[in-house]
Amino acid sequence: MLKTVDRLRCEYLEDPLGLDVAQPRFSWVFSSPARGERQRAYQVLVASNRDMLNSDAADMWDSGIVESDACAHVIYKGKVLESGRRYYWKVRVFDAANRSSEWSRVASFQMGLLRESDWTAKWIAADVEGGPKSGGEDGNGQDGSRKDSAKSSSASPAPLFRKEFRLDREVKEAYAYVSGLGYYELYINGVRIGDRVLDPATTEYSRRVLYSTYDVTESLTAGDNAIGVMLGNGWFTPPWQKARKYAASPQLLFQLTILFSDGSTQTIVSDHTWKASDGPVTGNSVFDGEEYDTRFEQPGWCDVGFDDSGWSGALEVEGPGGVLDSQLMPSMKVTRTIEPVAMSNPRAGVYVFDMGQNFAGWARLRIRGASSGTRIILRYAELVGEDGLVDTRSLRNARAADTYIAREGEEQVYEPRFTYHGFRYVQVEGYPGEPTVSDVQGRVVHTAVEPTGHFSCSSALLNQIHSNTWWSYVSNLLGIPTDCPQRDERLGWTGDAHLAAELGMANFYSAPFYVKWLEDVADAQLTTVHGGVPDLVPFHLSGFEKYPPGPPGWSSAYLFVVWYMYLYFEDLSILERHYEGIRSWFECFKLHCDSDCVVSWARGDWAVPSTYEANEESKKVTSTSLLCLSASLLSRIAGILGRQEDAAEYAEFAKKVQEGFCRRLLAADSGKCGSGTQTENLFPLYAGIVPGELHNSILRSAVDSIVQSDYHLDVGILGMKAAVNVLPEYGMADVLHRVVKQTTYPSYGYMVKNGATTLWETFDGGIGAPSAPSLNHVMFGTIDEYFYKYLAGIRPPSPQLAPEGHRVFTIKPFIPDDPDLTWVKASVMTARGKLSSSWNRSEDELSVSVTIPTGSTAIVHIPLQSSVDPVVCEGNTVVFSDGALKPGAEGIQRAYCRDGCVVLEVAAGSYDFRMRTGRPKRRRA
Repeated sequence: MLKTVDRLRCEYLEDPLGLDVAQPRFSWVFSSPARGERQRAYQVLVASNRDMLNSDAADMWDSGIVESDACAHVIYKGKVLESGRRYYWKVRVFDAANRSSEWSRVASFQMGLLRESDWTAKWIAADVEGGPKSGGEDGNGQDGSRKDSAKSSSASPAPLFRKEFRLDREVKEAYAYVSGLGYYELYINGVRIGDRVLDPATTEYSRRVLYSTYDVTESLTAGDNAIGVMLGNGWFTPPWQKARKYAASPQLLFQLTILFSDGSTQTIVSDHTWKASDGPVTGNSVFDGEEYDTRFEQPGWCDVGFDDSGWSGALEVEGPGGVLDSQLMPSMKVTRTIEPVAMSNPRAGVYVFDMGQNFAGWARLRIRGASSGTRIILRYAELVGEDGLVDTRSLRNARAADTYIAREGEEQVYEPRFTYHGFRYVQVEGYPGEPTVSDVQGRVVHTAVEPTGHFSCSSALLNQIHSNTWWSYVSNLLGIPTDCPQRDERLGWTGDAHLAAELGMANFYSAPFYVKWLEDVADAQLTTVHGGVPDLVPFHLSGFEKYPPGPPGWSSAYLFVVWYMYLYFEDLSILERHYEGIRSWFECFKLHCDSDCVVSWARGDWAVPSTYEANEESKKVTSTSLLCLSASLLSRIAGILGRQEDAAEYAEFAKKVQEGFCRRLLAADSGKCGSGTQTENLFPLYAGIVPGELHNSILRSAVDSIVQSDYHLDVGILGMKAAVNVLPEYGMADVLHRVVKQTTYPSYGYMVKNGATTLWETFDGGIGAPSAPSLNHVMFGTIDEYFYKYLAGIRPPSPQLAPEGHRVFTIKPFIPDDPDLTWVKASVMTARGKLSSSWNRSEDELSVSVTIPTGSTAIVHIPLQSSVDPVVCEGNTVVFSDGALKPGAEGIQRAYCRDGCVVLEVAAGSYDFRMRTGRPKRRRA
């Protein structure tokens, strides 16, 4: 049978450049169609050149044959790796019978600059006086938005930098290391390098600055060469901030290392010998858009032979102060192009394009027949008004408009580069003549994490809710997890990050993104009072010497995302790296306890339909529940890391919190927590703070409220996280399913019914209101957990390993009594390979198909469909009947009935189970 070793990754990345980890980790997936297959051992080879590896030799590291089923995060233990060098690796594995696979493909990794002394480049800036030509106040409101009007704050030109140099030897390899703050575009010999946009990802620049690495070997030529870099403001020098937090103008750090065939090297670095000038991007702002004036273009500015005698010398500057780290996650990219579904002409000279989808990115415009100086404006919005023009209410004070000043005559194509927008509609003004619907395209932009998860079903409504969630997630994945992509906010709210993390890990290979973001959290913690975590990460607001710690519903994201990384990606090093940080955060949390361990410090449940903000009692309930849950989770983490004293201490504290909660916030006689809202009853159950003997009464109070509300939830973002998990886990999945299928307010279906293609910030979407919320917010995206965990039944992997060392997965689908839902299909990518679950229900049969990754086992629950004694077939073979496993069922280790299911414990492999429903067939009329 064919056995393969694929999905080779180094520090979560495929063939990464710029690796600045001294001992990188290797991962792979071993696949085999044979049931029960597992990896018994592995061998990794690492070499300094591909030819050596092709001969099965290794001069850097030969692991030897290692008896282990480890296939994720295997640590390099070879010779010292050198800065700037490229290395090659491959792996083979041995199965349970000690048979070797073929060697994998040859993968590579290139080292970045490992030591500060490796950097000889200087930070440079353009020689310009003052800051922006105009600007607004800092956004220091509770929601982070600006309080001023910012209608002209995009005025801040994007500087150009250039450098020529000569090569007189044959180039073997060449790597460019670039950090352009806030954003940059790199050119060599007149050609744009790479497809990254809005690079690098934003960070707390005074703590950490990211650089990107490019292999530019093929871009260099013998003789003269030219480098060109254009810089944008980004979050580093936002024009709307009068008090610049980081710097007055964009800055560049560039280092090009060239290795020649004769073994010699040459380095080109940014310094005062570079030239600088303004260019055609005469204004750029994340919030307000970009202005591009073709009259200021300088043709050939990034090519050899350009006359830069009129340019000024670059200034060497101090730099932002943060340590330099390689950007070891996928960059932001244009991931797809969308065609409009309609064009309208609501007013003379004004054209509105409907992209059919709300998303983050920008528009690309094709212009024909323009005169020199023709000013064309693209305005972006999520809505159109009754007059047919774009409705900008949800933008608040963000201008969200791009301006292109055309050249004479020929066909021109424009798209911005140093801004992005959240929108569905594009309004074009000033177009010469009349555009066609094909003259505008939508360019979807986000951090280009690999889509690895899939969910679909027979219900059009559920598919649309899942699609809306997917689009809101990627629209808010822009170097950091943000709250919204359209208005004057777009900040890294930690609460939103936590609530979206599990859906992100199910749908995408998002691990490298969260590795980076957790470093952002750790950086922010260094400047936060009492070692807490702020509720904005990175904390870009200026005017703070120390950051205020965020309330627990938000700042607990640090703990939870660390835990999810371990749970979903088997990354033990994440627990080790951030253990002291989450301990410090927890100590800050404890400072807000009273003598009963009750916490009043809270923002509470957010965006509750009936009240929006939670009442004071509700805030105590959610925060105290989070304190108990956090202590319990810290106890588990400490135990995994072998810190048994810490584990015991946190477990004891969790009991103390539970006791205080029961005294102060739980009414056993009336069966409710706090004031008895849905969130106050559901969230404590989610947190595990309710004593077992009271589970049913508290659950019944919550369910009664839902039923009395005609199967609608009145919860905010924390309550939704609880509801989606508690109701199915406590046997009330049918109640949750009826909630999810609603199309009246407040519900996800109400959004869909009113044309939503993303999730709204509020369930009403501002319909009929004078102001509008964001129509692209991911904070209610926890509903996607219902689709993957419960409808498909793919539960998060157990953190406990089986005695043999492999992972144990649980697949337990919920089959609702819903005529619209006859089938479900889902899959996720685990550290050991693809895990899939699907079911299909006909009139007289239920089929359940699963695929379990090699080296894993699973406990598969098939819900009973009738009171008739169940008979389960796998393929055409009866494997379970008369309450027992039948002999000869390959790969099925145990089978039994429990809690209304036939439970099958299976080894790795693919299985197609069928169970008769016991329902009589309908007679045809």
